[in-house]
Amino acid sequence: MTLRYGPDYVYSADGTRQLELQSGNRSTYTNGTFLSANTYHKVAAVGVSNGAHLFQVSWDGAYNTSNNNIIWETCGAAVHGMASATNAYNATVRELIDFKYTYHHRSIATPYFYIDSDNSSGAYGVMSIYVYPTQEMKFVSFKFHSKRLTTKLG
Repeated sequence: MTLRYGPDYVYSADGTRQLELQSGNRSTYTNGTFLSANTYHKVAAVGVSNGAHLFQVSWDGAYNTSNNNIIWETCGAAVHGMASATNAYNATVRELIDFKYTYHHRSIATPYFYIDSDNSSGAYGVMSIYVYPTQEMKFVSFKFHSKRLTTKLG
């Protein structure tokens, strides 16, 4: 089957809609803000819909407190499923997002990214992305994108 792409959907060759794509830079992180080490920092809210999502994270540079560039030109991608994106139960354990990266160069370990509820409404919240750096750092030109690939099967 040949797929063609529209602004919001992927269509099959006969013109029927196949996949809804919700995309855009969903970052809530402010570039240049130092992130403390070994702490979870919310960088994006992604509670848009259930299903399989493609996540992409990128930045031009990451700097330590001495203003040394510690991770250059980075891009990572991962696919992650969400069963209840807008009503995430707070007691659910945060999940590591298994990003696969390429970078120009790095001198420290790449920070970890997790998906978890933001605890915004009683026992529930919105699925959000958190970064967990292993040393204090700040990003330059940080972006987080998400696209829904499929709806939840059921």
